[in-house]
Amino acid sequence: MNQERKLSVITITYNDFEGLKKTLDSLAHQDAIESIVINGGACEKTKHYLDQHFGKVVNERDEGIADAFNKGLKHATGGAISFLNSGDALLDRSYYSKAMAILLNNQEVGLVHSDLLFQDIIAGPILLRHQDISLGRGQPFLHPTMVVRSSIFRNVGAFNTKYKIAMDYDHIVRMIKAGIKTWHLPGPVVAMDGTGTSSNKEWAGIMECLRSLKEHDMLGPQNIWGAVCRVLYYLGRKSLQKVGATTILRLLRRQVP
Repeated sequence: MNQERKLSVITITYNDFEGLKKTLDSLAHQDAIESIVINGGACEKTKHYLDQHFGKVVNERDEGIADAFNKGLKHATGGAISFLNSGDALLDRSYYSKAMAILLNNQEVGLVHSDLLFQDIIAGPILLRHQDISLGRGQPFLHPTMVVRSSIFRNVGAFNTKYKIAMDYDHIVRMIKAGIKTWHLPGPVVAMDGTGTSSNKEWAGIMECLRSLKEHDMLGPQNIWGAVCRVLYYLGRKSLQKVGATTILRLLRRQVP
């Protein structure tokens, strides 16, 4: 297989057999992809299942999500790389081939991204679309939909392991700072599980995002204002949740990114 035309799809998992099976089932019969699974857990059922997997498998403990991502990068040989974590699922089976075609035919583009269906623990399924927002507000691209040219990782580096939650955000900040050109395809193309680390530790994630912006000298007025709005929105949602205003909270979750 031509390496430039191959997509490496990295899936990290930790004691989540059902979620992992859902993810890998969604990747079945995909042409020209290299499936790489990084299993950091000790679930014997998962290990037995992965014995039957036709892709690459690494069964060993890791030091967190960023470390697991980086292990996947070391095994990736495709011309582009995407991350589909355990519990997430590919919805549009043509998306990867479309994204790879864009990268192959537009050498100036380093990243293709799309929209996703987010399974929110409060509001249920929410369609998250790409929005042209400041970095202070959060990620401008939805990480599970990103198909990134492999050379980008060589240019801006791998994931920073000092970030325990916002490692993907920090990587996006570095790509934007480097001037990477992007291409958006309409979606949704991925269903994302809303019970992951970033959802359960949202405040810590916001603080890590601010830390990343400061580290890369990108805390200008626009991003500071965006961060203020993000914090106020977070505090407002937490207040509504505390008083049991679930109907308003559901509406708010569906209206504001």
